[in-house]
Parts: sequence; structure tokens; C-alpha cells
Amino acid sequence: WDNISEEAITLIKQCLTVNQKKRITAAKALRSAWFTEVEKRKSVPLSDEVFESLISYRATSKLKREAMNILVKMTDDDEIEHLRETFRSIDTDSTGTIS
Repeated sequence: WDNISEEAITLIKQCLTVNQKKRITAAKALRSAWFTEVEKRKSVPLSDEVFESLISYRATSKLKREAMNILVKMTDDDEIEHLRETFRSIDTDSTGTIS
């Protein structure tokens, strides 16, 4: 997440909110700082790691991707926070991977 702007992180969090009543709408997302201030941001190329992750996800079967989406939708906010805390405790060097 080192190369990701605060505006992008905020928007991603708002888009990934499990509770649809609290989730940002598409219209509001398009008015977010990340979209409206695009000219102020300089282009940052994807790291090799991010690019490889995207390729790997794309190569995943459609059935597996849908299963992952269903699991995400079934997980409530408290459980997600618990999983985040657990992951952070395992990620001892704060790289975003299990250390």
C-alpha cells in the first residue's frame, strides 16, 4: 500500500464496506477526491508484485472467484476487523504478507 494514495485507500475502504446501507454509492464514489483530483496525482506504475497478483487472480477460475466473492459478502464487519487484527499480529514486519 506504499504507492497507494490516501484518497484511493479511503475510497477502497468505502467501496468494500460489507453493510450495503453504509457502503458508498456509485454516484458518491465518482464524486470522491480520488476521482475529482485525478489531475493532481502523478501516475504510479504497478509494482511487479501487484501486477503478478492481478494476473494470478485473473487466472483463477470463475467458480473460485465467485466463491471468494460470496465468502466476502457473508463476512460481517466485526469478523473482518477480527481477521485484520489477526493478520496484523502475524505480519510481524508490516509488509502486508505473513512473515
